[in-house]
Amino acid sequence: MQTALAKQQVDFEATLTQHLTFIDRLMADKKALATQVEETASQLASVKATMEVKVREAQDAAAAEVQRVKERAASDEKVRSRATCSFSWHLPA
Repeated sequence: MQTALAKQQVDFEATLTQHLTFIDRLMADKKALATQVEETASQLASVKATMEVKVREAQDAAAAEVQRVKERAASDEKVRSRATCSFSWHLPA
């Protein structure tokens, strides 16, 4: 009876040691994954900020280009209008 109890105690302690080792490994893996998640989140925030700046710059450049095109079109229209007016004054009657 005593030897069976001693064997059971040894088996229990071995199983307990295995479980504790497994738990320690899981905790270490969890810590490593949490660190990776934090690094990835930081990189994502950095990339997001960079992309927001680039998008803003592209929008500003596009708005400036649209303004230049509008001004050029208005200028060209004025030139055409003046040319038409001046041409109509010189037509023979």
